[in-house]
Amino acid sequence: MTLIDELLQARAEAQEAYDIKQLVHADMDDKWGDMACARAAMDKSYEILVDKRDNLRRRKADLKGYVGRHAAEINDLARKITELTERADDLTTTIRLVSQDESGSQYLSDLTKRLAIVHHELKLANRRHGKLINDRSSLETAEQTALKFVLKAEQRHQSLRETFLKLQQEHRQLHASFIGYKQQHEHHQARSQSLDKQIHDISRQNQRMIDRMIELVNLPMELARHAIYRFKEHDETHHVYYGGVGEPDGDGHGHIVCDKDLTSVIYLREPFVQRKRNLSA
Repeated sequence: MTLIDELLQARAEAQEAYDIKQLVHADMDDKWGDMACARAAMDKSYEILVDKRDNLRRRKADLKGYVGRHAAEINDLARKITELTERADDLTTTIRLVSQDESGSQYLSDLTKRLAIVHHELKLANRRHGKLINDRSSLETAEQTALKFVLKAEQRHQSLRETFLKLQQEHRQLHASFIGYKQQHEHHQARSQSLDKQIHDISRQNQRMIDRMIELVNLPMELARHAIYRFKEHDETHHVYYGGVGEPDGDGHGHIVCDKDLTSVIYLREPFVQRKRNLSA
């Protein structure tokens, strides 16, 4: 493979790496936008979660405070209801027995009044106890509802967090790929620049050789602008081709050959001239 071929290949590989790098960079930008949206949603879900947790703490505090204030009263009312129910049952039994005994009729009115008082007290106790139980149940329901909202908010936040972390990982992978292609591009570009410099140096060196050989045979120097130089290692001779059709070494080209020290011309053929002048003698 010639240096020109290597240069063209290095340039092609540099361009390919650059094109892929730009595509990956575009994907990185898109992924970054997705990450920003996911992060905003995640942050918002966390704010909602904090609010739901605060609400749950308030509901727990409300229930705890209520139970602390009314637990004793609820227990006392439960005992009182039990006692009043037993008293009412006893009075009812007594009234039934007394009503069957003619001698006890004088006590019946008093027993009936006492039963009515017990029933009234039992009604008030049941009403108060029922209200306290209902209020406590409402607070318990509020706490359970708040807990459900917290669990739902936690699930939502966790889901959004996982989405964000997934996008973040994908962005990191794209960034690593971007760095890889960037390094490839820089490597091939540096290789291309090195080859370009080598070719330029060789071209300048070749041009100096052409100028020297054109000068040796006393040809017009403008021919040097349209000539090519070659060195043949097998006999260590220098060659210049010029004036051919289409290319310096095309059909009918002129040909100059010098010895390895460039001290003498050993062969000269002018363009479209069949005879060769061997000048080595």
